[in-house]
Amino acid sequence: MAKSFIRIGNFDLYRFRDDKTNLIKLCDYVIDEVFDGLNNFTFKNYLKDNSYSKILFDLNLKNELTKFDKMFIEICIKNSLTSSYWHAYGFLNGVLNTDNTSILGLSIDFGPFAFMDNFDPNFTSNHDDHELRYSFKNTPNAIWWNLVRLGEDLIELIGAGPKRINDLNYLEIEGINENNKSEIIKRAELILDGCAEIFEKLFLEKYLELMCKRIGIKNPKKNDQIEIISPMLKMLTLTKLDYNEFFINLQNTKFKDFNYNDNNKIKKIFLPLNFKEEEISGYTKEFVVDEIKNWLPVYINRLNESDTSGSISDEERLEVSSKVNPIFIPRNWILDEVIEFTETNGSNDISYLSKLSKMSSNPYDKSKWGDENKELEARWTTPADKEKQMLQCSCSS
Repeated sequence: MAKSFIRIGNFDLYRFRDDKTNLIKLCDYVIDEVFDGLNNFTFKNYLKDNSYSKILFDLNLKNELTKFDKMFIEICIKNSLTSSYWHAYGFLNGVLNTDNTSILGLSIDFGPFAFMDNFDPNFTSNHDDHELRYSFKNTPNAIWWNLVRLGEDLIELIGAGPKRINDLNYLEIEGINENNKSEIIKRAELILDGCAEIFEKLFLEKYLELMCKRIGIKNPKKNDQIEIISPMLKMLTLTKLDYNEFFINLQNTKFKDFNYNDNNKIKKIFLPLNFKEEEISGYTKEFVVDEIKNWLPVYINRLNESDTSGSISDEERLEVSSKVNPIFIPRNWILDEVIEFTETNGSNDISYLSKLSKMSSNPYDKSKWGDENKELEARWTTPADKEKQMLQCSCSS
């Protein structure tokens, strides 16, 4: 189903073999076939000014970016955008190494993947990931680490620059030597520094845009991350409310004439029916309600500021949020249930699998989920009991 399964690991292989000829062939194939040629690269949209990267902007302005530079920049941009989506929706790839990182920024080769049930920056979906290398908070860093490895794979190509790019003796035979080593490495580092700038800024920009849309803010400001998003995530960490369910409950709440002191109403809106008070300090219904009450007024004030009229209606907010907040998330406990049902009933009954396919393919539109197994829809869109949440698995699961 993926347009391409070429990953950073494919480039690693040719560097390991010291096979410059086939490394160049792979690059040309990626540029011409996978990306459909240089004219279809999107990087130029981010280099119209120097706001994302002055380094790359200056090189592009001087027409000093080679096709290998552009390919590397394009791969960095696509993976930065994908990382921002993963981060906004609480998605984790439990083994995010170079061989599981798509050059197109596709979500493929998941391994022990998961959507977080509760917001926990330290959660890793891989129970063998003891160092939290692929934990939620480290996902962007893991992707960038992989991209740096790609830069090392391509060091002789992105270090070549315009004057060496057509020198077949250099590209395929000579490569880095004591005479050109300093110059090659310096230029490659320059490209990497520029890509680091664009990766970070683009990630933060897209992440903020997505998170603001999820809570109905139409015109994000940089301060929203500090004043609205970060306090909200802290609140979700403390309260252990279901991460994606929270956004659905928030978007469907009518805030016109909302009474922030109505604890029963807040419990009804935001606390799941199966809420259990755990033996964790402060984790009671009253504690959860107090944390929500502290955040809601700040959020509502910012929400109204985000509209030019000074006030945004519940209908307008729902219009913004409903387009980015999926009603259904394929969580690990749901996948386990589908697997167990199918294995138990044999290949003649794939009704659970069919239902999962319909719901996963149309996560925003329940009208396309079919008329069968309605009880599954109700259960699969309701937060599960704690023992089913935050499941981990291994690479061989």
